[in-house]
Amino acid sequence: MHLDEKGFSEEFLNTAWKSVKNVDIAADVIAFIRTLSLVTDLVFPELLIKSAIDKIKRKKDWNKIQLK
Repeated sequence: MHLDEKGFSEEFLNTAWKSVKNVDIAADVIAFIRTLSLVTDLVFPELLIKSAIDKIKRKKDWNKIQLK
């Protein structure tokens, strides 16, 4: 009810959720086409993110709070 009072109705939130999902799908399709056009191996976004984070972690010694 609090969200509805602020203008975030259930219909509005569902539309926003679908829009975000469509953007994600479009980004995946674009990445797939780009990968094929460059004749490289397809790498899932999750693996790209993990690889980037691992690379950053190796750059210096991080404390527990920073790693979290």
